[in-house]
Amino acid sequence: MDDPKLILDLDLNELTKEIDSISKEVGKALQEGAENLALMTDAKVKELASEQLHTRAKEYKDNVTFEEVEEGVWVVTLKQPAMWIEEGVDPGSMVDNLLKNNPKINKEGKRYKAIPFEHSKNPSQQTPQAQELVKQIKQHMRRKKIPFRKLELGRDGSPRVGLLHRFSIDSDKPTSRAKTDALKNVTVYQTKDKVTGTVRRDVLTFRTVTEDHKEEGLWVHPGLPGVKLFDKAFDWALTTWEREIMPDILSSERE
Repeated sequence: MDDPKLILDLDLNELTKEIDSISKEVGKALQEGAENLALMTDAKVKELASEQLHTRAKEYKDNVTFEEVEEGVWVVTLKQPAMWIEEGVDPGSMVDNLLKNNPKINKEGKRYKAIPFEHSKNPSQQTPQAQELVKQIKQHMRRKKIPFRKLELGRDGSPRVGLLHRFSIDSDKPTSRAKTDALKNVTVYQTKDKVTGTVRRDVLTFRTVTEDHKEEGLWVHPGLPGVKLFDKAFDWALTTWEREIMPDILSSERE
């Protein structure tokens, strides 16, 4: 079964069905206009994401694509990983979703998984709470003379690879139900990409989720309304087509 996704369908035949007769030249212009509209709509969705989503904008935009699926039909698609942003999240346990892919099994036969929390993201991708945690981490690392973003090098001048540092910082628990301080066991990794050879640096904490946590009331999401950017973009696309693109093309034909 295909992953769920959202498709915005821009069909030239549907957009032009009310026009009785179309010359070859106008038909070509309309086809080019529909393709331009698809490009513009793709850009509009991403523009709305940048304006409205803040920390979720990158994930949303990374999952927006567009293509011509057949002659005269273009689709803008939102892929499954960002559907939760578009459609929203119901309040409730996140345990089953977190354990859905590739969980491990503990000695009691229960599913579990280590969930990473990245503290080295750009500030625009972080909530105010996450930014406050990063401030504490930077202060601690500065005192310990550990760089936050700068790569650490070995004696031969090449970047070190693997787990470089692990430390804990006195901090509040992330939620009232959490059992562990937010900044317990902060880790600093440097990882070499096998294809490009580039080295990235990550500052992370890991928290373990197990299936028992569902009954314990841990990992509960308060709920999040959907942003419905595709609805807004579709309305914008139709308005742009009917009021700007198609009238411009037809008026050029009459001149």
